[in-house]
Amino acid sequence: MFRRASRDHMIPIEMTGARTGAALAFTAVVMTVACATSSPPSPVAAWTDANPQTAHELANWARSHIRPMRLLTGWESREPDGFRDFVLWTVRSPMADLDTFLRAHAHGPVVDDIVLDRRAGVESFMEWCRRHSAAAANLMSYPAPLEWIGDHLYRL
Repeated sequence: MFRRASRDHMIPIEMTGARTGAALAFTAVVMTVACATSSPPSPVAAWTDANPQTAHELANWARSHIRPMRLLTGWESREPDGFRDFVLWTVRSPMADLDTFLRAHAHGPVVDDIVLDRRAGVESFMEWCRRHSAAAANLMSYPAPLEWIGDHLYRL
């Protein structure tokens, strides 16, 4: 414990007996709760640290395309394999357009809704994937990466 000696100085106060035990117990409880409630960093956080410019561009894309970001995040959560396939196909097929993907891959109404509603935003996301092909492919190795990006880089 400390007491204020002046506006800028604190003087330690020696504590004894029950007050010392109570203070130490309180400190131990606070530290235990803080340690227990903190979660380990997400692997996507490590990806953003390793790819700061790429992550920044993706966050900017999310800010500029809020509705497509939400739709793609919904697709990612409902059909993670389908979304991952889309991103990896986009990276591996740099000259192919969205219609080529739709003709070549089985997809459900979720994808149709996304494309019909926000085609320009999806195509812009495809451009980001192609500009940053290695980072985009690596990002797909993590569970729900767009959701994490939306929650942490740009609070959607």
